[in-house]
Amino acid sequence: MRKEEFCWQAKVESRKKSAHFKEEEKFFMRTKLIHLHLTRRWSGRLALSILILTTMLFMTTNSPS
Repeated sequence: MRKEEFCWQAKVESRKKSAHFKEEEKFFMRTKLIHLHLTRRWSGRLALSILILTTMLFMTTNSPS
């Protein structure tokens, strides 16, 4: 193999690798975003339920009996 051929082959290989890497990165970012979105949503629901529970407790303890 000549030097130019070898260089061209190396370029092609690196391009393939980078394309594959980009696909993996995209997938990883997508899963990360979904994970963040879910945790954010769940933490929001959790905070809301805690707020409701505390207000209910507060109302029951402060209600004139």
